Amino acid sequence: MKLLLKNCKLINGEDVDLLVENEMVQKVDKEFHLNEEDDIKVYDVSGSYVSKGWVDSHTHSSPLFLPYGDEADKCGYPTGVTTVIDAGSTGANAIDEFYNISKNSKTRVKAFLNISKIGLSKMDELSDIENVDFDLIEEKLKLYPEFIVGLKVRMSKSIVKDNGIDPLKLTLEYNKNKNLKVMVHIGNGPPKIEDILELLDKNCILSHYLNGKENSIIRESRILKEFESSLKKGVILDVGHGNASFSFNTGRIVKKNEIPLNLISTDIYKANRENGPVYSLAHVMTKFLYLGYSLKEIIDAVTVNPMKIFNLKENSDLTIFDIEDKEISLVDSHGEKVKYNKIITPKSVVLKGEFIQI
Repeated sequence: MKLLLKNCKLINGEDVDLLVENEMVQKVDKEFHLNEEDDIKVYDVSGSYVSKGWVDSHTHSSPLFLPYGDEADKCGYPTGVTTVIDAGSTGANAIDEFYNISKNSKTRVKAFLNISKIGLSKMDELSDIENVDFDLIEEKLKLYPEFIVGLKVRMSKSIVKDNGIDPLKLTLEYNKNKNLKVMVHIGNGPPKIEDILELLDKNCILSHYLNGKENSIIRESRILKEFESSLKKGVILDVGHGNASFSFNTGRIVKKNEIPLNLISTDIYKANRENGPVYSLAHVMTKFLYLGYSLKEIIDAVTVNPMKIFNLKENSDLTIFDIEDKEISLVDSHGEKVKYNKIITPKSVVLKGEFIQI
């Protein structure tokens, strides 16, 4: 079936009609002729913005380890997100089950593989280094090359305990000749953020980089030189908002220093989706409007950037959304509240060739 979306507004302001057919999207003339024999549905989106389908690059969309999990079809397409990437909820022990669950989701699902084989079945999954089994990781990477987008290593004191920086060192040594993406969670130290940053390379994704914790990229309102050095090496930046990892103050300092957006993501799971401060990817994107980023920068950080970084196949997924003039209160992970007068609101998606009203 073909879909014709009329009166779409692109991010550059262009007013177009879009034809969706066979996982392809093309602009068509406003006088595009419909043949009676064509199996085609027409939707007038009335001047709403239309972008590629949104990708949330950091979710906990596996339902296996509640409460720190969710369902892809609750944090996915009903919120304007057509692809969710689970950020290491599961390790090698449970990735088979998660893969089979994901096949029944309407939302597209990809996953980072937690380097600890037990994943988030325990919140200190790297306190026992015996949980890191690279032979088992290798086996699962070969089984699910299209599903697994990289490896996840969580580097907070409460997770690694006495193992310090060793889990990261082991992971990067394993990855030397593989060029997998390695998502590195940062939080409270030790290990110190400076020691983590010095190890990272162009295949690494620094997650939670806008947190406001003591062990952050900011010291006395200045950006660490080690952070600046990591950017020169090509390290990728992932927001990963979550319950404890996004600070308006850190965001303001980073914006002032003209550090570009790479990946805007939520670190969403059931509780922070229902009760905040995350709620949805659109809500997190609105916070970046507040910080002064352009709409193009924001949309690129949830579309073309993750598609490129994770080598996701081109598809016909689209997200249709408005920017509404509305007085709202926004709160970061540290309790700072701000007032803002706009909100990004998803209206519908095109997902796997289907138009879905939200």
